[in-house]
Amino acid sequence: MRPMRILSGVLIVVATAAVAHAQDAPRSRPWSFSLSAGASYEGNALFTAAEEDNTEFAQHVTASLGRTWTLRRGSVGLAARADKPFYDESTGLNDLRYSFNGTLTYAFTPRLTWGASSEFSSSLAQESDVLIDAGLVLPSVTTRSTTSTSSLSYLLTRRSLLSWSFGGTGVDFASALFVAGSSLTSTVTWSHQVGARQSLGVSQEYQRTFAELTRANIVGFFGTWSLAGRGGWTAAASAGVRPYTVPLESGYRLAGAFNASIAKTVRGGQVLSVQYADTLEETYGLDATNHLVHTLSGSYLMGLGRSVSATFGGSFSRGRNPVTDAILLGGAGQASIGYRILDNLSLTVGSAVFSRTEQDRPRVVSYSTYVSLMYSGGW
Repeated sequence: MRPMRILSGVLIVVATAAVAHAQDAPRSRPWSFSLSAGASYEGNALFTAAEEDNTEFAQHVTASLGRTWTLRRGSVGLAARADKPFYDESTGLNDLRYSFNGTLTYAFTPRLTWGASSEFSSSLAQESDVLIDAGLVLPSVTTRSTTSTSSLSYLLTRRSLLSWSFGGTGVDFASALFVAGSSLTSTVTWSHQVGARQSLGVSQEYQRTFAELTRANIVGFFGTWSLAGRGGWTAAASAGVRPYTVPLESGYRLAGAFNASIAKTVRGGQVLSVQYADTLEETYGLDATNHLVHTLSGSYLMGLGRSVSATFGGSFSRGRNPVTDAILLGGAGQASIGYRILDNLSLTVGSAVFSRTEQDRPRVVSYSTYVSLMYSGGW
């Protein structure tokens, strides 16, 4: 399960405004683009204890371009985004931020389907999907991450599905103070539909992690369950055990694992979701081991008529190093309102806040209040 991703600055602006525009956006146009410009008031933009009382203004210019192809048996998608910030004082944060991603799906037969995806991005650490998914909220350092996944799904019967996925993740930092890392993961899952709305299954995962000169293994054995309920309810859960290794120790340790999520369409255009994860993740940036992570997150999306949308979200994570018992607490929250001025023009205002508490150190907070104007379209 992947926890909710909380983004800061213009990334939230673009995402929220895109939701507002997408309510009536044509879906048949293969090309899509957006251009946006905005300004923000930043508190502790560097996200460090030494700069906690510092405030400043920043401007952002963002552009994105996407292309999709519909094949006879699948589809292909490519997308690129670039964001150029201009901070008044924290000029070290003015590096260009960008991302490139591609997706591919192909049905070899009515039963056998292949899918692949890949993404390369450069952003601040607190905007990195890979780090947030691992329960890590780090200072404002430029982070380059790469993720690639390939999966095969085979429909055994009308109710049973067997799937296998293999992927890799890598994270590097512009500062030598942070530890780079990477991992390779293989997952096999079998699921069976029970009745009209429920599915049960089992899953096995093997992950090999790499950091500096160390190697570690994370293994998982889980039971899975999902439900598509009446009235717009959806729910999913998995539970099991994770044998894992730590550097400089022989043999495996054992940890439990549990994930659960629930979502509800409250009324037209409004969706409430809550997720919880108790898992084991690689400790990118901090050290060369893995950490036990508890993450709770939630979001509420509202469509207020045809022109106004709002998003509210938050997450909290608690990570523990299994060797030193060091604790890392991280939190993030955001709220924004988007208004569609014209069919292709949207205005968004909002705010985001991040917090981080490391072992025996005071809590550090960073926040941003922003406004952005975005033009989007397609052909």
